[in-house]
Amino acid sequence: MIRQWDSTGLDVQKFDEIFEQFKLSPAMIIDVRMNSGGESLLADAVAERFADQVRLFLYSRRRNGPDHDDLTDLSREYIQPRGPWPFHRPVAVLCGRTCASSTEHFINAMHELPHVTSIGDTTAGAKGNPAPFYFQDGTTYYIPRFIYYTVDMTVVEWNGICPDILVKSTEADFYAKIDPVLDFAIHWANENKAPVTPESTPAVEPDTIPPAVVSTFPENGCQNVDPGIKEIRIVFNEMMYTGGYSWMKDPQNPWMFPEVTADPYYTDDFTHVLPVRLAPEQTYILWMNRGDFLSFRDIADNPLIPYQLIFKTMSDSSGL
Repeated sequence: MIRQWDSTGLDVQKFDEIFEQFKLSPAMIIDVRMNSGGESLLADAVAERFADQVRLFLYSRRRNGPDHDDLTDLSREYIQPRGPWPFHRPVAVLCGRTCASSTEHFINAMHELPHVTSIGDTTAGAKGNPAPFYFQDGTTYYIPRFIYYTVDMTVVEWNGICPDILVKSTEADFYAKIDPVLDFAIHWANENKAPVTPESTPAVEPDTIPPAVVSTFPENGCQNVDPGIKEIRIVFNEMMYTGGYSWMKDPQNPWMFPEVTADPYYTDDFTHVLPVRLAPEQTYILWMNRGDFLSFRDIADNPLIPYQLIFKTMSDSSGL
């Protein structure tokens, strides 16, 4: 049972040491029913030990203004293999009404793995990452800062995450020291356990290769760019983490950075857009990642090697 995602009690290293003991298990049961949340990075690290490949598991939008609909574009989150070996045999995740916040993050990720089955009841539906606000009388209230969606675009908040297999339990069951969910999961694991062979515990080669820029618009080095274009577009060679970016000014020529007209965004997992307003007969220099600012990263968290984009505009616009 994992009661809380708290690295002071269970950090990643300690989990991996415990996890090693189950390398040859024919099936596994993970009970997070009493877990109301904690550190999402720790929850992700645990889920990643079960990942068979990179898989999309969550969408999110962040509040970025005072109005009801002031939200960013969709960001995507992925689960990917971590550690020297993955557990690919049958896994039961026990969930219920107490599961909230980072535990729903964990269940979301595990739900997308083909060898994982969730058993129990629907989760709490409390994953908005709320921020506290205060009235003058001392009353505190909380407002969600994010909207999270499952892969099928179901909002997690209020709805929760439904289990693959619904097994109800009551307060009376626990007073009687009966656990219908765990009993069902043990039976399920015995029925679905897989043979243990060296092939069923393959080694994982970590992705340590940084992403690369495939193309830019305008083309890097171009000397006759139309000053009427409204955006700079970058295409990468692999799926990127769409929740961050680092556009930087050239330290020797900071005035050569273009006027930015809106927040940068990703149109998909590979393509990033910087909305701009350009002037005629102007040389522009931009950096992607530089110094300590390395937020252009792939989904394996490898940062883009600092990339410099230089171009010059023409004297007039073609009307683009």
